[in-house]
Amino acid sequence: MSSGFFPSLNLFPGSRQLIRARSLRALHVGLLVFTPLAPLKAEIEAPMQPFKVAEAQRKSAPSGGVLKLDTIIAATLKNHPALKGEREERVAADAEVLSSQGAFDPSIKAEALSFVTGGYSGQYGSMFVEKPLQLYGSKVFAGYRVGGGSFPIYDNYYQETLSGGETQFGFEVPLLRDGPIDKRRTEIGKSESGQQIADALIEQKKIELSRAAALTYWDWTAARNKVRVYRQLLATAQERDKQIAERVKKGDLPDFDRVDNQRTVMQRQAQLLAAERDRKSTRLNSSHTDISRMPSSA
Repeated sequence: MSSGFFPSLNLFPGSRQLIRARSLRALHVGLLVFTPLAPLKAEIEAPMQPFKVAEAQRKSAPSGGVLKLDTIIAATLKNHPALKGEREERVAADAEVLSSQGAFDPSIKAEALSFVTGGYSGQYGSMFVEKPLQLYGSKVFAGYRVGGGSFPIYDNYYQETLSGGETQFGFEVPLLRDGPIDKRRTEIGKSESGQQIADALIEQKKIELSRAAALTYWDWTAARNKVRVYRQLLATAQERDKQIAERVKKGDLPDFDRVDNQRTVMQRQAQLLAAERDRKSTRLNSSHTDISRMPSSA
């Protein structure tokens, strides 16, 4: 009789051997269940390696080589021929304003008269400067005239002046005609309106080109990122194909699994080719920006 707490256990002398055998079988089953977890974890993590490598490369790459949207818009607004044409129209409008303002430039009027034959001996000379103003059609003038000798009665204006001549200056204002508006001021208003129209067309063209450049940039960015994603997916499928081939070689998997994975590899290759074609098409459609000058591997 045992002195243990449960003396009834001694009634079954083989119980300890039975419990020990069952424990060994449980341990054996546990090893069978948990032993494949290590290679299975490696098999799961292996396809993720290309993504981890790409992420590390992206973080370590210098940011100076990234093509930014602001750069694309600036290059478009600088080089696009349509915007250059609008700017030339603005230059032409400036020329029209300058031409219309020329009507208000000072003018010089000179006159000389001399009777060399006949019954009159008069001689006359004058020079005046006039400056039109935009104030109610007015103008200022100043001049000098000198005359001497005899003139016909119908040429009273040329009558003899003092020996030193006459100096004149004055300010002329119309009463009604050409006061509120005249041809010269109308032409200036029309040409200045042409400047405003040219400015509005330039801004409109800038908005249109900026929008088109932004759409092109994001299309190009999406196409470039699609190429990168499909390259990673292809690399993952190819790496998985190597692993499946190794397992098929060892008899762990049937050959059908590798055939199915090779179908996936070919599908990824086709997707990559389509993505590269779309990216090249985007580059060809963006000839007015710096996107078309980027290397194909960008």
